[in-house]
Amino acid sequence: MGIIEIKNPAEFKKLIGGKEPVIVKFSADWCGDCRTLRPHFEGSVPELESAGMVVARFSLSAERREIDGRKKAIFPTPEHEQIRAQYAPAGFPTVALIREGRVIASSVEDTKRSFRHFVQLALQKAK
Repeated sequence: MGIIEIKNPAEFKKLIGGKEPVIVKFSADWCGDCRTLRPHFEGSVPELESAGMVVARFSLSAERREIDGRKKAIFPTPEHEQIRAQYAPAGFPTVALIREGRVIASSVEDTKRSFRHFVQLALQKAK
């Protein structure tokens, strides 16, 4: 099946509402750590799918701007920003294990080692 590219909040809500556990990588197009995590995330797909998980990626922000001297993410809709606040409050890239709309595990990940730890945790919790 591969990674599902979530295009909008409605698709996201539909995907996480099912009984299957879903691993979602919340990212931003401008995020360097998100690009660093990408090959590790993509490489874990067969293992996660073989454990019965759906794997998805949702880019919540395509740009960021300097506002009042600080760089801030720009969200295409208020719903994108609400999803970030609920599911990725610590920033990007956040990886979450979600089942029936509830977060089972979530963590900001930016290295192969920490992501592998999260995968092991998700495999245990998804059973």
